[in-house]
Amino acid sequence: MLALKNHIKEKSTKKKPIALIKTSDPDFLQSSYSLSLKQGKRSASRQGCILGDGALLVEQSNQALKNTDHRFHLHVKTTKGGDNLYMSFWSVESVYDFESFAKNNITNIPLAKDFILKMPDGLAHYLTIIGVAKDFTYTAVWYEAWK
Repeated sequence: MLALKNHIKEKSTKKKPIALIKTSDPDFLQSSYSLSLKQGKRSASRQGCILGDGALLVEQSNQALKNTDHRFHLHVKTTKGGDNLYMSFWSVESVYDFESFAKNNITNIPLAKDFILKMPDGLAHYLTIIGVAKDFTYTAVWYEAWK
């Protein structure tokens, strides 16, 4: 978020529109602010990174995040008020869809000490095919006033 805030401040200073910015915007992806977030520049296991299409990939060492929809695009609608006070409405809207067996990914589910159930990720995708489960859309939003 700090990279986006710095990008917003720079655009505002240059009198460019700041009303809606996404991590997938070419203008942001080519900015110096996104550079330090790029894959290979950070520890993906501890810090996450930004992928080539602007999707944010959460830190992979956080199992709670890793086993959720851990790739998403961040959107921000911002207005600038007096005293350089910015009001931002942050949002993520994404589809939680399940990976197929073709990706051959496994999720380890700890059931007891030294006992882990290895569950193929493709099982959830297969359940959507036979109508037992469904992909779903989710939204997360929050507001922030900042300088």
